[in-house]
Amino acid sequence: MESSEDEILARLAEDLEKQGIYKRDIDKIEEGLFLGNSYAAHNKDLLDSLGITHILNVTNRIDNKFKRNFKYHTIPVEDAASEDIKSHFTEAIEFIETALEEQKLDCDSTARNKVLVHCKAGYSRSATIVTAYFMHKYKIPYFEAIERIREKREIDPRKGFKKQLYQFQVEKIGLEDLPSEEDPAYFKEEGTHHFF
Repeated sequence: MESSEDEILARLAEDLEKQGIYKRDIDKIEEGLFLGNSYAAHNKDLLDSLGITHILNVTNRIDNKFKRNFKYHTIPVEDAASEDIKSHFTEAIEFIETALEEQKLDCDSTARNKVLVHCKAGYSRSATIVTAYFMHKYKIPYFEAIERIREKREIDPRKGFKKQLYQFQVEKIGLEDLPSEEDPAYFKEEGTHHFF
């Protein structure tokens, strides 16, 4: 009998806690959508146990290791404040939506695809993509999308990426309000990040 996703993720958290590690490699954000790091993307047993079928790789240096087993899409961006990640939002959203709308091939008719979105740490680039997806799907501002995701996983998109999320919010979602505690200084660029 197969374990549920929640049981698998709970066992993973327990194993990591025993090692003194408190951040998981992968988290379920909502039904069919997972956010994780490169370790999760290269752990075939974990991917299979969760039923992952599609992988969105938001890096330019990490290989798509299991091309025969999963459907991949790569968004080749650096984790740098000046990187243009916004130009990839539409293709990323389409990849996620298409995957989640399709039924699993060669399975019973109720089985659905599951998508892992990952970068090196599962913290900034991939989180930015999932935030854009949530904004599009739920028609919500970027800061609300980030808070929803933070209920499931620790994330912190770069300020340069947040600025692009805000631009996407205004241009595509049609929402112009910034949260009251924010001001233009919020979007100042940061220093160098150490994720690849």
